[in-house]
Amino acid sequence: MRPVLLCWMLLCALAVRAQYDPKRPLTTEDIRIARIQVVVSEMMAHMPNFTCVQTIERSQRQLQTKKYQLLDTVRLEVALVDGKELYAWPGSPKFEERDIRDMVGGTGAIGTGDFALHAKSIFLSGSAKFDYVGTETINGRQAFKYHYHVPMDSSRYLMRIGQVEGNVGYQGYVWNDAETLELMRLDMTIDEIPPQIPLKQGYKLIEYAKLPINGQPYVLPVSMEMVLTGLSGGESRNRAVFSSCHHYAGEST
Repeated sequence: MRPVLLCWMLLCALAVRAQYDPKRPLTTEDIRIARIQVVVSEMMAHMPNFTCVQTIERSQRQLQTKKYQLLDTVRLEVALVDGKELYAWPGSPKFEERDIRDMVGGTGAIGTGDFALHAKSIFLSGSAKFDYVGTETINGRQAFKYHYHVPMDSSRYLMRIGQVEGNVGYQGYVWNDAETLELMRLDMTIDEIPPQIPLKQGYKLIEYAKLPINGQPYVLPVSMEMVLTGLSGGESRNRAVFSSCHHYAGEST
């Protein structure tokens, strides 16, 4: 990347940060998180249309029980096409932009956004406030760890349970490779919830790794875990893994 373009992207990244004050001198952490945002932005901009197999294990447990009870295992094709997540059953000739709940059914929880939308909202929307925590070792590599917070009044995270829905606020941590600044892990705790939504708290953890698409490495999610806690204390848990990722060149509707 040319130096002039890099400087311009850094300034843009600094400008969209919620806590940026032009009258305050920039710190090392300010510059680093701006560079991380540039890396994530580049990752999103150059990510091809692709599809992966998503295998989801759904389970539940009541407040008085210790073990989760397996409900079902769902296997889907999930594609990222022009920035949208589309779903289909394995072997289907095309993807459709439809509510994943209508496809899957059952009593278990289901969610979207794991491919790219969560990372995009956290790093690139300008809604998150970042605070540097320190470094940690993840899979043998050093990572910068930041805490972030997206308040409910500026969040685009839509939570839908039954027939009610609303935007929720959340916070959590992101881990980026200390050498490449590429995303390695993110988690989120949903802790600002509109009163009409019957949810006490939600939690999601997404792990990332470099995977080849058409012979080129891209940072993609490889696993996800989500736990939703209801008002009664019961929990719904999803554990998902992504596999067989490849370039998508099919038909979508």
